[in-house]
Amino acid sequence: MKRSVIIAVVILLAVSATAQQYEINIKLNNNDIENLRTALLSDNEGLRKSGVYFSGLYKVEELAGELIKILDSDNKENIRIAAAYSLYQMNIDESINVIRKASTENTNSRVRRICNALYSHFVSVHTLL
Repeated sequence: MKRSVIIAVVILLAVSATAQQYEINIKLNNNDIENLRTALLSDNEGLRKSGVYFSGLYKVEELAGELIKILDSDNKENIRIAAAYSLYQMNIDESINVIRKASTENTNSRVRRICNALYSHFVSVHTLL
């Protein structure tokens, strides 16, 4: 039993050590950014959530303000959580500070818990560097 656990741990470490993190480097033009902004402001829940997702995936810092508003006041919990994750992906001071603040002050307990986890992960990763 011990031997199989040790082998499993070694395999997991080997796989994680060789895994590469791929960075998406896509340059968006002004029209693309405006289309994402329109999606973020849409009444259509699916379009709004997709806009939130792609804003974080492409790290569109110009849309951080809209994502902050969504995190603070969107009616849908899952979209607020997606906004927190997108802000986390941007990895800029303003977005991390907003996540830290939301981890204690957001009105939704699940959003607070997710923001707390994101901020804790950020702190743990950046204290190791």
